[in-house]
Amino acid sequence: MRKVSVKAADGILVEYGDTKLLLDPIRSSGDGLVFVSHAHQDHLLESGGQRVLTSRETAALAAARGRVIRNLVSEVDGFKMMNSGHIFGSRSLLINDEIYYTGDFSLRSRAFLKGGETPRCKVLIIETTYGREDFTFPPIEEVVDRTHKIISEQFSSGRPVILMGYPLGKAQ
Repeated sequence: MRKVSVKAADGILVEYGDTKLLLDPIRSSGDGLVFVSHAHQDHLLESGGQRVLTSRETAALAAARGRVIRNLVSEVDGFKMMNSGHIFGSRSLLINDEIYYTGDFSLRSRAFLKGGETPRCKVLIIETTYGREDFTFPPIEEVVDRTHKIISEQFSSGRPVILMGYPLGKAQ
């Protein structure tokens, strides 16, 4: 395996052999390739002149949110985008079957989204909100049942129910 360097740089900078890759950067330095894992605001960069590897779905959602991704590329030799299961269009990235990066992800299938893929790799890089052990969530069926029970109790008591959520969705 070639030498790998990983640094924080307005995102995650990976230098792997001759490859320079910025993972989910907030700003781009104008150098190397950028990978955008999904269309949540904290993962969308201020678009510069760099080539951006992302899914077509993520590019479309980004544009709808006012962030146009220029220089979109959907394939790069040695790089494989994989489903991360986080939101519609979200992807993780396998580099030369050795380095695996994922931004936020979910291994659970739900509604129309399949759980994320987890390939074998030599180096794993995760950028995620809920990476600590104390953020272990119950099975989705349990959450749905509990939510249904609470809503039913409120309606039965004559109380109004207001549900709030992220417009683009969010699952961990």
